[in-house]
Amino acid sequence: MIFVEEDRKIVESYFLLKGFGRTESGQLVPGVEYDRRIGLALKIGPLIHEIISSDEKLFSIDSDDSRWHQLKSTSLGRRLLRCVRSKYLKSYDGTEFRLNPYFEVFSGCIGRYDLLDNIGLIESVWGERVKEVVSILNSCVEDIRCEVKSVAFKKQLKNYRRSVTENYRELNSYVNDLFGFHARMLVLRVDLSYLKVFRGEAGISFEDAWQHRSKLLKELNKGRFGRLLGYAWKLEKGQRKGLHYHLLLFFDGAQVRQDVTLARMIGEYWNTVIAEGRGSYHNCNAFKERYEYCGIGMIHHADPLAQEGIRRIVLYMTKLDEYFKLSVPGVRCFGKGVRPKTPQVRRGRPRIVT
Repeated sequence: MIFVEEDRKIVESYFLLKGFGRTESGQLVPGVEYDRRIGLALKIGPLIHEIISSDEKLFSIDSDDSRWHQLKSTSLGRRLLRCVRSKYLKSYDGTEFRLNPYFEVFSGCIGRYDLLDNIGLIESVWGERVKEVVSILNSCVEDIRCEVKSVAFKKQLKNYRRSVTENYRELNSYVNDLFGFHARMLVLRVDLSYLKVFRGEAGISFEDAWQHRSKLLKELNKGRFGRLLGYAWKLEKGQRKGLHYHLLLFFDGAQVRQDVTLARMIGEYWNTVIAEGRGSYHNCNAFKERYEYCGIGMIHHADPLAQEGIRRIVLYMTKLDEYFKLSVPGVRCFGKGVRPKTPQVRRGRPRIVT
C-alpha cells in the first residue's frame, strides 16, 4: 500500500498547490477523489521533463568483476523504475481514458522493451546479465528522449491541451459574463454520483448518466428550485466513485436563499427521482466554511475572495484534464449553460464598488 499512499499525497499536493478545495488548515475539503491514475500521471510528467533535460546514463554496472555485477541507478533512474512498478500501467488500455501525451510516451516505451512483466527480474538481476539489462534500460530512456523531442509529439501535446485550455477559458468567461449581468448570485456546487452497488460494469452506463443529467438540467431550467441563471457540469469516472458529475449552479441571489438547504434538495431529487433510488450526492455547500477561498454560497460580484474561490472551482472542473481525462467516443464530458445576451437597454443605477 506504500505506492497508493504515495499517489494520494502527490494528488493532494497538486490540488493544494493549485488551490483546489483547500481549507483554512491546508487540507483538502470533502468531495475530492484521490485516484492512482492521476497520481501516476503527476509523477511521470516531471520525471520525463527531467529525463529530457539531461543526457546522462541513468543505469550502469556497479562492479568490475562480471561475476558480481549489480545494477546501479541514478536517483532519476530509481524514480523511473518506481513508476514502472505501478499496477495501473498493467491495467491501462486507453479505452475510456486519455492521459497526458507524456504518459503515452512513457507507457509505449516501457511496453516496447517489455519492462512491465520483467520489473521484478530487472531489479534483482546480478552477474553477467546485468550488462544486457543496463543496455535495455538506457535504450528505453533514449527512446523517451527522442520521442518527446520530436515534432510529432509536440503537435500531439498541443492538440491534447487545446480542449483543456478552451474549456477553462470558456467557463471562466461564462462565469464572468453571469456576474456582469447579476450583481449577486447564489452559487451551489453539488457532486452527483451513484450508490456503490450500481457503479460496476453491469450498473450505470454512459447513456444512463447522460439521460439523468439531461432530466435534471431540464427541471432546473424550468425553475423547480428557483430562478436558475446558469450552470456548468463535468462528467468523470473514478476508481472509487464510478461515473459522477461535478455540478456548478448559479441562482438569482435576489430571489433564492439558503444554499445548503437548496443543494440538499437538489441532491435528494437526484437520488430519488432522477436516478430512481440509485443516486448519491455530496453537498459541497454544507462545508463552505472550510474553504480558504469560498466561491459558493451567496456571492457578490465585488467580493475578491469569493471571485478567487470561483476561479479555483473553474480550475478544478477543467485543468485537471491536462493530466488525465475521460475520453469516450460520442460522450460529452463537459458542458455549460447558454451565455447571457447583452440587453439593448441597461436600466437602473450603475454599480458602485466600495
